[in-house]
Amino acid sequence: MVRSYSYQKPGLHLYSKYTRGYYRLATVIIPNNKSFTRRILKSVLYYVLFYAAITGFTAGLLGLYMNRLIDKNRPLLTGLQSALRGEPGLSVVPITDTGHTLIAFKNFRDDTFLIYNDALYAFMYAYEDSSQMQDSLRQCDFINNTHQSLDVDLDRSSCVFNANWAYRCNINRMFGYDDSSPCFILTLNSIYGWLPSTQNGVTVCCHGATPNDDDLIGTLCIYDALVHDEEGCDRSCGLFPQQYFPYLNQESYMAPLVFLEVRDPRKNVLISIQCELENTTNPSRIEFELLVD
Repeated sequence: MVRSYSYQKPGLHLYSKYTRGYYRLATVIIPNNKSFTRRILKSVLYYVLFYAAITGFTAGLLGLYMNRLIDKNRPLLTGLQSALRGEPGLSVVPITDTGHTLIAFKNFRDDTFLIYNDALYAFMYAYEDSSQMQDSLRQCDFINNTHQSLDVDLDRSSCVFNANWAYRCNINRMFGYDDSSPCFILTLNSIYGWLPSTQNGVTVCCHGATPNDDDLIGTLCIYDALVHDEEGCDRSCGLFPQQYFPYLNQESYMAPLVFLEVRDPRKNVLISIQCELENTTNPSRIEFELLVD
C-alpha cells in the first residue's frame, strides 16, 4: 500500500510518499513565473559586484602602498631606526651558522673540507667576473683615497672589487685547505646609507682569542684592496676602504672583502681566532675555532 500526500503553492511542490516502511520527502522547486527568475539573477549579480568591488578596493590599496609609500630601491627604516642600529656587523665565510663556529678538517682529505670550499666558491662567484667591467662599476684609487673619476654618481655606480686581490686565497689553491693554510673571508653587512666614521674606512683586526692561541695560530696573513701580496703577512689588520660606502642599492654593487689566511697552524689542537672592527661606534666582534688534523 502506498500513501501519497501532496501540497502545492505557486512555485513549490512537496511530495510525501510512504514507501518500504518509511516516509520519503522530496522537494522540487519549479519556477513558474518570471519574478522568481529575476530575483535569482539579481542576487547573483549583487554578490558578483559586491565581491568584485571588495577585491578591486583591496588591490588598489595594496598597489598604492607598494608603489607609493614603499620605495623598492631603499628600505623604509634606515640609520638608527634600522634593525642593525646604523652599525654594520662582521661576518666570516665559510661560517654560516653562529651556533656552529668550528672549522675542522683533516689535512689532504678533500672530503673533510669540501663543504668549506663550496661555501667559499659560491660566495666568490659574483666577484670572479669583475674583469668584465659593467657600466655601474668603476675603478677606485685606494692608495690616494679617491675615485679615479671625479664625476662620480654614487647612486648609480660603485667601486669594483677584483677577485685577484685574494692573493693565495683563491679557488686554484682550494682556498688553502689542501695544504693546511685555510683562508677565511671577512665581510660587512651592507647597510643602506651608512658611512664609516673615519676617512680611510673600517679596520678589522684578527688575532688569537688568548695568548696561548697566538702561539698556536702560526702566521696570520691579511689581504684586502690595498695589500694583496706577501706584505699581508706582516700585519694583523685589514681595511674595508671608504670608497665602497655608502651602499645605496647600486646595480652590481660589490661589497669590500678582507681575506684572512692562517698559515701552518699547530695540528691536532683547537685554536680560537678572534676578529673585530676597530673604528666603529659599536665594535663588532666574532670568534671562531679552527682544528686541523
